[in-house]
Amino acid sequence: MPRPPNKRPMNEEEMLEMENERAGNRLHKDRGASLSTLTRRVSRELGEYREKIPLKGGDIEAVKMQVFNYLDACEVAGTLPSVQGMARSLGHSRRSLYYFLDAHPNDPVAEFLEITRDSLSEILDLASLNNDINCVVAIFLQKSLFGRVDKAELYIAPPPPLNPLGEVETPEQIERRKLKYLDVAVDD
Repeated sequence: MPRPPNKRPMNEEEMLEMENERAGNRLHKDRGASLSTLTRRVSRELGEYREKIPLKGGDIEAVKMQVFNYLDACEVAGTLPSVQGMARSLGHSRRSLYYFLDAHPNDPVAEFLEITRDSLSEILDLASLNNDINCVVAIFLQKSLFGRVDKAELYIAPPPPLNPLGEVETPEQIERRKLKYLDVAVDD
């Protein structure tokens, strides 16, 4: 049910009604329960928003412990770990985490988080190769979240010479050169 502009915000009942009407348009009707579980989990995590763990000059052991706790939770839940989830588990947004990584590349915490980020990218690669996730989605995520690119480089160079051995001589030129060298050899 499309809403006309400039109306009051929807209450929970209206939102449920709208989502139930849209349920018929889902690409994957059998995944509604799965999406519901994901939404519930993220909602619960937001409700448990924790204090930020300081990153710059922060306690690397506290950061490591929180990251490992996050990875353990993903393993138990059977979900794919992400940079967003890792940032949220540290009490930061994805954008502030990336800002920290760019601004402080030599900080020990940043180095650990970069290695972790590469590990998350590797998990995505392996999940795609094992057909655990859609490979098209994996490629998109690798490009948008992990900086992967498709690249074709074109190098412009002068054309190679027609004959890499040098100028082509006619048989007459070869004969003259041969005679010239023979005359020199006879004079010695």
